[in-house]
Amino acid sequence: MNLWKTMLLCLLFAVPLACGDDDDNNQDVTPDTGADADADADADGDVEDVPADTPADTPADTPTDTPADTAGCPPDDATHIYINVSGTVQPIGEADVSGLFLAAVAPLEALTGTATPLATTTVRADGTFLFECLNVKDVQMGLVVLSDDSTPDGVAGTFFPTLSGVGAWSSDAEKVDLENRFVFGLPNVVVDALEGLTGITPDTDGMVMGLVLDEADAPLAGATVGRAGPGAPIAVAYPTPDLSGLVTPPATSASGMWLLTAPLGGLTNITATLAGHTFPTYPAATPRGYCFFVPFRAE
Repeated sequence: MNLWKTMLLCLLFAVPLACGDDDDNNQDVTPDTGADADADADADGDVEDVPADTPADTPADTPTDTPADTAGCPPDDATHIYINVSGTVQPIGEADVSGLFLAAVAPLEALTGTATPLATTTVRADGTFLFECLNVKDVQMGLVVLSDDSTPDGVAGTFFPTLSGVGAWSSDAEKVDLENRFVFGLPNVVVDALEGLTGITPDTDGMVMGLVLDEADAPLAGATVGRAGPGAPIAVAYPTPDLSGLVTPPATSASGMWLLTAPLGGLTNITATLAGHTFPTYPAATPRGYCFFVPFRAE
């Protein structure tokens, strides 16, 4: 069994990051295009930090799915750049993800609660997925995929709406097929357990969670997560691998898991810290009723 799957079984759950509305009650995300992703990142102007990259580094296991050649898509032109996006949906714990609803959404819109789907698809019986000929010409920063029950039902049902970053770009030239990507499926039983452990209220505040991983995607113990740059500290908890308690002093356990325990006041850059390792910086926010998973993978 590979390290990633072993880690998930050890956790009993793996968890995604960034959901809920901010302190000024912005509306919750209903996965819009990214044409003006840099404009109005927060409806009330309370963006705390300049957004960095969208989470793009996910576990390095290789899903069996291979995307169709974009040569089969219509030709690119002034208003279209077509890509295929493929990969595997990782359940958080023991859960069947086949048939789950997936929607490709623009990152900033997802994080600030104003997004609608660019495209939708369904998870296959083997846990793989494929978005074919997705037009990303007007999508800024990268791409996020939303997972939910087969009939999307918000916070109800078996799975909690979860946002996973699958790619990042800063120019049209970087908009190419995204293969072997990981999207996370978060069962509501896991959310309930974490709510009881930490007092979070994801239905109304959203939730932000993730893992700290080494270069080989093994979980790292002893890491901390916090704001990247100046500003007030953010509240972070570090569950034990079996979710029976919280680690003291605060740092990741052998599971590498972390969880924000209070909603963010706006779009906020966060990063992980551990001696001997460097990690990327990612933007996070808490649109109501969503979870956004960010894996911090050592560079």
